[in-house]
Amino acid sequence: MDATEYLRGEHELLRWLFQAIRETPPEERNKRQALVDELSEQLVMHELLEEQVFYPALGHASDLVLHAMADHQHTRELLALVQSIEPACQRFSEQFEVLRRTTEEHLAEEERVLFAAARDLGRKEMLRLGELLEKRKRQLAESPEEKAVRHFNRTAWKVV
Repeated sequence: MDATEYLRGEHELLRWLFQAIRETPPEERNKRQALVDELSEQLVMHELLEEQVFYPALGHASDLVLHAMADHQHTRELLALVQSIEPACQRFSEQFEVLRRTTEEHLAEEERVLFAAARDLGRKEMLRLGELLEKRKRQLAESPEEKAVRHFNRTAWKVV
């Protein structure tokens, strides 16, 4: 699987999690919280994958990468805000929608612009990057040290 196919699958997982949270009634606080926790974990892991593997390979598109990195920072700030709000309250729903729209716009832009720039790397390099993404995802998911780093990345932006 090449890098853009792999990342497109990641994007679909994130979209599914956003939809699952939207469809979960506020009264189902525990389920909603569990979904938010899973979204947080997957979103931070996804951003780390892109920042550590995919974006460095796109040196020829540095302005696009800088824009995507700024989007990631903004997403982390929004995610921290959403995590700091009780999932059953109206403010959660409002802030969650801002996070969802911002993230989905970023994913769509990435698929349209960065994936097009990535095609310039050629098929062989895209397949190599796809393998690296898969390997790094396993490392992020399985390593206790990586889990600690992800936890820090998820909580470092929390609004006090």
